[in-house]
Amino acid sequence: MRLNIFPKLLLFAAAILGCMSVIFIVGGVQINDLFQQQRVKDLEIRVLRLYQIHTKFQSSHRKDSSLVQAMNSELQLIEKTLEGIDAFQDKTQLLFAIKEFREAIDSLVVLAEQKGLSENKGSEGLMREAVHEFQEIVAKLRYYDIQVTLLEARRREKDFFMRADSKYAKQTIDSANKALEKMLLTSAPEPIKQRASVLTEEYKKNFLTVVEAKTKTAMLSDSLSIAYSRVQHTMERISSQHQQQVEQLQMINIVVALASFCFVVVLSVFMGRRISKPIEQLQKSVQEFSDGSYQKVSIKTSDEIQDLANAFNTMVDKIAKRTEELADSYTLLQIKSEEINSQKVELEFKKRELESTNEELLQKNMEVLDAIDSVHKMQTQLIHSERMNAIGMLTSGILHEINNPNTAINLSIENAITAITENEKIFQEAKKSLTTDVQDIERMEKYFTSSLRSLSIAQIGLNRITTIISSLRTFSKKKEVEYQLEEASVFFENSLILFRVQFPSIHVEKILLNPTNIYGSIGELNQVVLNMCVNAVQAGATSIELIADSTKKSSIIKVKDNGKGIPKESIPKLFDSFFSTKGKDNSGLGLSISKEIISRHKGTINVESEIGNGTTFIIELPMKEVRQNKQNSALNHV
Repeated sequence: MRLNIFPKLLLFAAAILGCMSVIFIVGGVQINDLFQQQRVKDLEIRVLRLYQIHTKFQSSHRKDSSLVQAMNSELQLIEKTLEGIDAFQDKTQLLFAIKEFREAIDSLVVLAEQKGLSENKGSEGLMREAVHEFQEIVAKLRYYDIQVTLLEARRREKDFFMRADSKYAKQTIDSANKALEKMLLTSAPEPIKQRASVLTEEYKKNFLTVVEAKTKTAMLSDSLSIAYSRVQHTMERISSQHQQQVEQLQMINIVVALASFCFVVVLSVFMGRRISKPIEQLQKSVQEFSDGSYQKVSIKTSDEIQDLANAFNTMVDKIAKRTEELADSYTLLQIKSEEINSQKVELEFKKRELESTNEELLQKNMEVLDAIDSVHKMQTQLIHSERMNAIGMLTSGILHEINNPNTAINLSIENAITAITENEKIFQEAKKSLTTDVQDIERMEKYFTSSLRSLSIAQIGLNRITTIISSLRTFSKKKEVEYQLEEASVFFENSLILFRVQFPSIHVEKILLNPTNIYGSIGELNQVVLNMCVNAVQAGATSIELIADSTKKSSIIKVKDNGKGIPKESIPKLFDSFFSTKGKDNSGLGLSISKEIISRHKGTINVESEIGNGTTFIIELPMKEVRQNKQNSALNHV
């Protein structure tokens, strides 16, 4: 008879399910019992909570309604929990004890309401209102002795509420009477004394009422404690009975579980051997097959494992045949592989030749790029040299063409100044004997003064023309110049003479931060400052500041304007020859000449500018002593 694996496993599963059903039945009983145990624990927790509230209720002399509500809520929860617990011998006794506990609470509540055991209502509230009013009267009249006596009565009152001792009640009444006696002996108005008497009597009457209620409350509290003791003892017996039942059920469950476990283990071993033995045999054959042995397997189990063994044997026959065919193909592949390896060697050799050729081409390419760069640099140098030569030739021609008429003009101005000066002297001597109108004499004096001033300005302009042309020649041909020392304010004034003639509406302010002397070729440095001022006007400036400052080693000149500013990308090229931001009409030589002059003075020139916020040129020149020390050091080094 053929019995497949599936029916075998089905029978095995049925046996396991049967064992599990037995365990679940026993476990269900235990689970129900565990639920019962949990309810008993909940009941214990509720009783403990009731005890805590009861203790708090007993310790307060005022019977707080919220504590009463809390105890009633706990009693309701205890009764509800008892409904879910199976019948016990003491369940009825517990319900009866709870009923006695509730009746004792209700009696306390009724007594508290009747006797006014509350701070804000009833006898206790009236008592406190009376004593508070008495204290306010004494405080207003400043009877401190009476106030101390009332405080003594309040302290004894609190002692009575805390300890429930009758001697404190007597001391409270005595202190109240003593306070009233002291009040009656004072010089207070009669209505106030009468009011004090009424308040004292009201206080004593209500206090004695509260004392009586406290005494009865203590008796009822004892009854409440006895009722709670019955609840607690009954609860302990219920918990003990339930614990015994739980232990018995646990023992039964353990025995049933062990028996079921042993049955399942024996059945599993039996079924496992019947199924695993042929599988192990098949596994062993598969392992031998993987090691290269084509041995067939012999299994007779009349189930799917036998079918699997037959399929394995068929596979072994086919793979053995396919292995022979693969051996022949492998031989052909080895021959082809040798041919491919030979071609690979040839390709590797050609690859190396190409890499060598590529390296040579890269080297030649780098040489060509270096040559192009060198040619570019040489072209730049040649262009620069041609520009400098052109400037040198231009300035030499201009100097030659201008020197002669300039000299003649200068001599003519000097002769005119001499003549006007002599005529002024003659006029001053003749003025004493003249009868001409005073206004005519003053007009003649103004004429002499303005003529001399105009000729002096013209002479300064001619000298400046000569200096500028000489500076252009110096820019293209290095030449030593004569150095002088001049105070900063005088230096600025000389720099502005021609500027003020050409731009009289531009406001120029001189600022001397420190006593500063300028050392260098004063004419060339005047040219630099003048050039900065003219550039500022061309940039839209309406105000210029000339600032002089000094340090231990250098003199600092700042030319600051409120013009439109210079773009950031143009600042690095600002001092290059022929570069200009003012269009094609500007030569672009002013700042490059200025930089050349400052460099010859061993100084530095920098620019700070922002679009819309003006431009500041900063010139720093070494002091006379510093420059001479550097020159001496350089000579000694040579």
